[in-house]
Order: sequence, then structure tokens, then C-alpha cells
Amino acid sequence: MDIHTLAIQMGTSIAMIERHYSHLTPRLRKEMLTGKRYELSREEYHELTEN
Repeated sequence: MDIHTLAIQMGTSIAMIERHYSHLTPRLRKEMLTGKRYELSREEYHELTEN
């Protein structure tokens, strides 16, 4: 799903989506948007929370 369609569906703007989700890696975004569950390894978690 493209970000424009997602923004319309969610009743928000592209800028708001980018502001809140741009910190996620492409791999995590893919997993979240396809509805698949994922768990972060300890290293991945620390990598995301250190920034």
C-alpha cells in the first residue's frame, strides 16, 4: 500500500505518518504493514532505542 492511500485510509497526513514511523527500519515497516508479527533481538532493540 502506498503512503498516500494509507494516509487517506487512516485520516491523517503523509507528513504525520513519516514523522511517527520514519525511525523504523524498512524491514520492520514491511513486517508491520503486512500484518506479520515480529520480535526484536536484544541487539536490534538496543540499536533502535539508542538513537
